[in-house]
Amino acid sequence: MKHLWGVMATCLVACTLLNAQSTQWSGSLEGFGMYGSDDTLPFWAYANTFGRVEQGSNYYALGTVKAKREFARWGFLEVGAGILANNGGDPNVRADHYYAKYENYWFGIVAGKEQPDLEYNGLSAADPSYMFSNNARPLPGVKIYTPRPLLLGNNEVWQLEADWGEYILDDDRTIGNARVHTKQVNLIYNHDERNQLQAGFQHVALWDGAWPFKGTFFDGMADYATIWAGAMDREQSKNTANGVMGDWNQMATYRFKYKRTNRNFDIELFWDHMAELGPGLRMANFPDGRWGFYVQNKRDVPLWDNFLYEFYYTRNQSDREGENENYFNHGVYTSGWTYHNRVIGVPFFIEGENGIISNRFIVHHFGLQGVIGTVPYKGKLSYRRNYGLKDQSYTGSKVIVSGLLEVFIDNKVLPFTLFAAGDYSQENRNAALGVSVRKEF
Repeated sequence: MKHLWGVMATCLVACTLLNAQSTQWSGSLEGFGMYGSDDTLPFWAYANTFGRVEQGSNYYALGTVKAKREFARWGFLEVGAGILANNGGDPNVRADHYYAKYENYWFGIVAGKEQPDLEYNGLSAADPSYMFSNNARPLPGVKIYTPRPLLLGNNEVWQLEADWGEYILDDDRTIGNARVHTKQVNLIYNHDERNQLQAGFQHVALWDGAWPFKGTFFDGMADYATIWAGAMDREQSKNTANGVMGDWNQMATYRFKYKRTNRNFDIELFWDHMAELGPGLRMANFPDGRWGFYVQNKRDVPLWDNFLYEFYYTRNQSDREGENENYFNHGVYTSGWTYHNRVIGVPFFIEGENGIISNRFIVHHFGLQGVIGTVPYKGKLSYRRNYGLKDQSYTGSKVIVSGLLEVFIDNKVLPFTLFAAGDYSQENRNAALGVSVRKEF
């Protein structure tokens, strides 16, 4: 209920700060229903659905509104909000998003809960990033960012992207109101019109909150500076640790990308390297992370437009260095890297009642999008092998094949999308069919 006040405040800002005569208003109404053979839906029916579909959901209804006012050369101001009602969620009626955003050519700032923009049209399991996929609900907070790459010089050879965010995890968890600090920098090198290289680094820290030990967890800018710099505990700040090691959870990814533009297709190669401890930052946990490529077909009459392949591997975890990175888990923050019991990052990490119960896996993931005749379609297929934790085997299905097919039916009355999803394993076979309708205004 408290998030509904955020929606109301956002709408108030829209009405009071934006002149109706010079403001662009838009909105949408969306309905979704899916029914399966089991009590829980297949994996791709609920994973990476912006936190709108739960494992036990059968339907949701979503209403959104957005107001945008442009300021000529000085950018624009935008506010938006959405209300979601679904079964299986907690609560059943809640704010899907609410935000206020200002953006100009080189600077942007957004406050509230904003749903992310996707980079690979929803085909990737790590979209928009390995650490922040569209699997969970958006986190409430503030982010400063560069809306577009900034030029480092008088030409476009070298460019820079960056952002800085501060969020709060206000769900029901072992340490309530834990905070999230994140920042990333991405350096872009344009060799020529056809070849581009990118190298980036994203840092995430889970910290503060209702500290379960006696004393104050967060004590001034010294602690924040220690967190910002990536230290694991207070030994590197002026404050005492109260006998607790690893006061906050530090996570990071190195991101590398190569883009090649051709006449008939564009190709993108990418690699995200995951780390949670010092050995991981030194790449002692190689080859853990995401590897893959993305192809865009530019021919006039293709059967497919976009194809993606991703390979996920997380079994090293610096074990040979005598460490255990234990991805997305932490000794103090036992709820792990989750929000409302959904993994914030790549959804192949399996969440339980107390944190992540499987963070060692091998995954082959495929995505395909295109048009057959006049009918657009999108498909995802994943082969997963789950290994559990270092000293705890996974008790669920070890090997699972999960798929999803979406078909968009356009008509003059009410366009709609048909869904078919399924899981296959030795232990269980699960299938579901669904439909969604969306009306924009």
